[in-house]
Amino acid sequence: MIPYEIDRPEILREHLRKARAVYEAAKDGGGVVRWTRASDEGRDRPFDAGAGLPLYGAKSFFFPERETLFRFEKGEF
Repeated sequence: MIPYEIDRPEILREHLRKARAVYEAAKDGGGVVRWTRASDEGRDRPFDAGAGLPLYGAKSFFFPERETLFRFEKGEF
């Protein structure tokens, strides 16, 4: 593994956005911290390390709370 040194986290965010969908915790218009997708509009926005924690953890954001494992209808799976 090769270590890299960067001056600002915004550089890493933009590098990752080239090939991936990047989500980060950021305050919305009402000041509530939510998971938001980093987009072109936020390109010049500085990374806010002091934004706080979102209302929900990353696991509940990326994975559904419930998932259908099987369905039983009219006597058939």
